[in-house]
Amino acid sequence: MIKKITALVLCFAMTAVLISCSKGAETAKADKEPLVFDAFDLTYSSYDSGTVSAFGNLCKAVYNGESEVRFNLGMFDGVIQLFYTSYPLSVLVKNIEKKSDGSGVTVTYKTDADDVIAKSKAFSNRVNSILSDCGYGKVNEKALAVKIYSYVTNSVKNSSKDGLTVYDTIMTGEGDSYTCSNMLEYLFRQGGIKSAHIIASDVSKAGWGITLAEFDGEGYLFDPMTEIHANGGKQLCYFGMTTEDAAAEGLVEFVYTNRQKAAVCDNPFFDACRSCRSWEFGEDNASLLITRYDGEIVEIAL
Repeated sequence: MIKKITALVLCFAMTAVLISCSKGAETAKADKEPLVFDAFDLTYSSYDSGTVSAFGNLCKAVYNGESEVRFNLGMFDGVIQLFYTSYPLSVLVKNIEKKSDGSGVTVTYKTDADDVIAKSKAFSNRVNSILSDCGYGKVNEKALAVKIYSYVTNSVKNSSKDGLTVYDTIMTGEGDSYTCSNMLEYLFRQGGIKSAHIIASDVSKAGWGITLAEFDGEGYLFDPMTEIHANGGKQLCYFGMTTEDAAAEGLVEFVYTNRQKAAVCDNPFFDACRSCRSWEFGEDNASLLITRYDGEIVEIAL
């Protein structure tokens, strides 16, 4: 079984090496629309609309290097939870403090505002370029998920550097299981696909990060870093897994970032991927053609 890498980072991933959706992602498209600021981890879907709106306003303020954000401080804990579990640019922030008059928060940064704005724009351009190259707006969400997953597994290099964040992985292409899966989740959410971060353990209790995503109300698990280790990211063996599939690779104790037990994923829709030797899209990206190790080709309608 592949050795799992221990990490505690729950932040977020990448440089470009190309396959399937990746062609041209290195070139930033400066006129792209900015990020979807209120996209957040599915774990916290029970949060009310006011908290989500305040979270989005905080994210947008950080993107623009602003020092003050107004919102009802009764929502502070929820907003901060969303911010640090779902927004890669949180790495630019030094501190967020409640204002003494109760009107909102004061944000301080690790560098000056001009640097924050420049890094935010570069990050936005990178994310939007990846999504564009992966066919966002031109393919359905399952096909988009395949393209994004393939981009991540073919573009991220495993690294054991201390303190890696998802921001680092997206911008440099170096990551571990946590930041690589965080990257996948963030790109999924920016593409309109609901996703959550899952923390698992192997039999030796070493930590490992994987992704949960929903299609048609069903949950599936994704392990991009194991894909990278196992086959250089060229296959889909760890794409769209059930909980049982993930357990078969040696993972146990699946929990969300709030430490609650993760929901069981039991839909075998992508079962043919478990024995994937190679893959390609069918006509118009409407299906996925999986060539199994026994030579049989299985078509999965997307």
